Amino acid sequence: MGHTLPLVILAYRRGFKTSIFANLSYCLIHLIISFKIPPAKSLSSFLAIILMDYILPYCLMSIVFSIKFASKYRIFIGIIFSFILKIIMASISGVVLWGEYIPFKCNIWTYSFIYNCMYLVPECTINVLMGKKLFKFLNL
Repeated sequence: MGHTLPLVILAYRRGFKTSIFANLSYCLIHLIISFKIPPAKSLSSFLAIILMDYILPYCLMSIVFSIKFASKYRIFIGIIFSFILKIIMASISGVVLWGEYIPFKCNIWTYSFIYNCMYLVPECTINVLMGKKLFKFLNL
C-alpha cells in the first residue's frame, strides 16, 4: 500500500520523460518479483495480460502527471485520476482476459469493477493520505 507514491512524486517533480522511464522500470521489477503465470490460452492473450495488467496502468500514471493545470490540489487530483484510470484498465482486463474464470454467474462488468475496486480504492486512499503528509513535509 502506498507503493506508487514515490512514482507520483517523481512524475510531479521531474516530468513525463523521467516519469515514464521510472514507471516502466518499476513495472518490470514488479512484473519479475510478483508475476504468476496466468492461465492464458495463447501467446497473444499472455502478452495482453502483461500489457493490460502491468505496463499500461503505470504508463497512464505518467501521462496523468504530464497534464499541466493550475490547482493547489493538482497532486491529489492526479493521484485520484490515475487510480480511476487503473480501475478502468484493470476492469477491462478482467472482462476481456479473465472473464471466463469468474467463479459464479453474474454480470461480468460488475464483478470485474467491484473486484478491482476492492484493492485499488483503499490503495488510492492510502496514497492520498500519505501524500498529504509527505507533500506538506517536502513543501511540494
